[in-house]
This record gives sequence, structure tokens and C-alpha cells, in this order.
Amino acid sequence: MFQEAFDMIALRCCRLLTTKDDLVNYPNIVEDFFSLVRRVIELRTNIFINSQQLSAICGLIVICIGLDHPESAKSYYNTIRDLLELVHDRMKSQIHSVNPETNQSKALTQNELNLINFFLE
Repeated sequence: MFQEAFDMIALRCCRLLTTKDDLVNYPNIVEDFFSLVRRVIELRTNIFINSQQLSAICGLIVICIGLDHPESAKSYYNTIRDLLELVHDRMKSQIHSVNPETNQSKALTQNELNLINFFLE
């Protein structure tokens, strides 16, 4: 149920915030949305990782680069930090999850790979 709610909120916010002007016009929505993303990453990481809106959220992250509004920018850049930590942790767990008998590791999901690639590109 929470997955559907998060996806719906993400979809609506990503549709509303498509340009730099939208970020200026709706700074409270930007701040609230990225605060929500941070909480979901912190409390229910799999809901974020499994979101159908992950690519749209990554697109919004790109649009927000250079954000000027103080509170929106604080929320946004804290989210970026949390996402980088998440990507780091996922990559680290991938390395440390190698089964010594088979020399294979637990596979990352496609969304995890997409998120890692987003930050590597």
C-alpha cells in the first residue's frame, strides 16, 4: 500500500516539477518531496528502490541541479547525499555477498543497477 502511495506522490511531483521555473514557483513542494524521498530511503529503502517512478525521480534530480531556494536546496542536497550513501552501500554489499563456494554474488535488481548507473554517468 505504501509503495503505491509513494509512487503516486512521486508521479504527481515529477509531472508538476518539469522545469527550473516550476522549482521556483513551487519551492515548498520541492522541499517536501525530497524530504519524503529521504524518509523513504531511511525507513523503507526497498520502497524507493522498487518505485516505478525511480527514473522520473532521477530526472527530477537532474532538473534540480543548481537549485537556489535555501530550504528546497537543503532538502535536495541532503537527498543526493543519502542516495550516494545508498548506492555505496548497495555496491559494497554486492562485493561482500560473494558465495565462496560458487564465487557468485547476489544479483542486484534492475532498479538498483539503474540507480547506480545514474550516478556513474
